[in-house]
Amino acid sequence: MEDFRSVIKWLDGHDFVFAGDTPVCSHCHHYNLFIDKTIDDALGVGSSIQLRTDAAREFFFQLLSSVFAEAGVDSPDERLSLAAEIFSNFGHGKIDLSQLNADGGEAIGEHMHYAYTWLEKFGDTQQRYHPADAVAGGFAAAALACAHDLAPEAVDVQETECLVLGDSRCVFELSIREVELSEPRIRVDYDKIAEVVPETFAGIQEETVERLTVGLKEFLANVSGDERGLIQAFGVFVTTNPSSLYNRISYEMLETLRREHPSFVAVSASLLREAGRLCGFNTFGGIIGSPEWEALTGSTERDMLTVALHACTIARGLGFGRWSVSDYEEGKMIAFQAPSTYEGPYYKIRHGVADDPTCYLFEGACEAAAQLGHAVDWSEQPDFTPAFYEDVFAPSNNPWRAEQTRCACKGDDRCEVVVTRTE
Repeated sequence: MEDFRSVIKWLDGHDFVFAGDTPVCSHCHHYNLFIDKTIDDALGVGSSIQLRTDAAREFFFQLLSSVFAEAGVDSPDERLSLAAEIFSNFGHGKIDLSQLNADGGEAIGEHMHYAYTWLEKFGDTQQRYHPADAVAGGFAAAALACAHDLAPEAVDVQETECLVLGDSRCVFELSIREVELSEPRIRVDYDKIAEVVPETFAGIQEETVERLTVGLKEFLANVSGDERGLIQAFGVFVTTNPSSLYNRISYEMLETLRREHPSFVAVSASLLREAGRLCGFNTFGGIIGSPEWEALTGSTERDMLTVALHACTIARGLGFGRWSVSDYEEGKMIAFQAPSTYEGPYYKIRHGVADDPTCYLFEGACEAAAQLGHAVDWSEQPDFTPAFYEDVFAPSNNPWRAEQTRCACKGDDRCEVVVTRTE
């Protein structure tokens, strides 16, 4: 395939991005690792690995099937080769799928995003006792199923070697089993998402935000994995994943807890918001503080409103949805809105009408944007390290509290988060 980017498209007016017909978005390693740990802690490592593997297998199968069809790629070898190319372009590392066949086989991974970045972030301070690459395993299973026209549920995968366990590479053993096909899950794709999103609208300084978004999308369109298959930029490692992968593991974790451990639901939901706050702080902060961002925006202004508008621009460029600022009172409050975040369409399609707001990433990241504009001295060119995060968001240093006041999944006409100063 000459140019994989030919299958990338956007949903006009909503800033959702698709590979083929599958919604995707980009996240940093801080978010990826924190989400994984949240689910590990809530469900136990075994159940967590299975859920994350199943979600990756489901939605990468959808993505690869769609891309192969659009590209006219038919033979198993061509499909496996293109799948490995997509894996690296998406920042997940290098994966060798050439030893796979219709009976299974072995996939070899080098510089796997989750294992590599876990070692980068925690390797000097923490010991790990289980593999890190459930998403890569699910991808390999999806690639094998697509290559040989198998049901994705028929492909099992186990990571038998992993960098975080002291191995020199990551190894995935794949096998085929007979399955009785169950009722297929509702597909979450371009057409269904276009049907359920509310009407779009503009926010404060919309022309500026839209102009910067166009520039950011053009910049990001040329970003892909390096010689390691990793995307390292703005102080973070970035991957592109099906957004439905994040949604499935988050919402199914909460559903399991509601059935089995209802007292844990509030804690795990708060951790999903914390993941969003980590994402907003590290990704928005790293980009806004970079020379590339200064060149794109043509400005060094970093007051709170400007930082919030820039955060909305970045969210749009990463496929999070059409975020905007709807209201602002200096030193008191700032309100963010979107017709829908990427969390909303999935919830509507798979789960229906919600009783409570469902946009955990949106809520946490909006609080991060407020604190980035309030507490960060950009003239010092800060490094967005874990220690800096802990300092900025220490209870005594963070006066902001976010609340999602509207949610499209509850029947509202938009999603809205209001961040207010509590002191």
